[in-house]
Amino acid sequence: MRVGLRLESGTLTPQEMMRLAVMAEEQNFDTVWVPEGLTDSVAQLAAMAAVTKKIKLGTGILAIYSRTPTLIAMSAGSLDAISNKRFVLGLGVGHKSQAENTHGVSLDRPLIRLSETVEIIRRLLKRESVTFQGRIFKVKDSRLGFQPVRAHIPIYIAALGPKMIQLAGEIGDGVLLNWASPEYLKQAM
Repeated sequence: MRVGLRLESGTLTPQEMMRLAVMAEEQNFDTVWVPEGLTDSVAQLAAMAAVTKKIKLGTGILAIYSRTPTLIAMSAGSLDAISNKRFVLGLGVGHKSQAENTHGVSLDRPLIRLSETVEIIRRLLKRESVTFQGRIFKVKDSRLGFQPVRAHIPIYIAALGPKMIQLAGEIGDGVLLNWASPEYLKQAM
C-alpha cells in the first residue's frame, strides 16, 4: 500500500512543513502533496526537495486559472530536476472564488482549459518548440529555456464530477479525488 500526506500551507509554517516532509520520508510515506492557495506550493516543494532524498513531492494541486501552461511546465521541469525525478504534477480547476476574486480570472470552460493546459505542458516537457492554436490558448514557438530531466513527469488531475473524472482518465496519469465516499470511489472507478 502507498500512503501520501497532504500538508496544508495555510496552517503550517514553511519550516514545519519541511520537518513534516522529512518525518514522512522517515516513516516511508510515498508522497507529500502541497496544495496551492494561500502560499506558493512550488517554492515550498523546492524547499522540501532540499531536505529529503526519496519521498515523491506533488502539487496537490496547482490551479490552472492562476498559472499559464508554460509557467506550469517551467515549474514542473525545475521541481523535477531539483528533486532528482521525484516530482508529481497535480493539476486542477481550483475554486471559483479563488480564481475570480484572488486572481481576477473568470472560471470558464474548465474541461477545455485543463485539456489544453495538459497538452501544452506535455509537449514542452518533451523539449518541443510548441505552437498551439486551441480554443483557450494560442501559443507560438514556446519552449523551455532548459532541458527537463524527464520528458514525462506524471500528471494527476483533481476531479470531483463525472466529466472531470472521465477527462482525468483520458489525459492524466492519475486522479486526485477529494471529499469522496467509498460509494463514490466505486462509481468514479
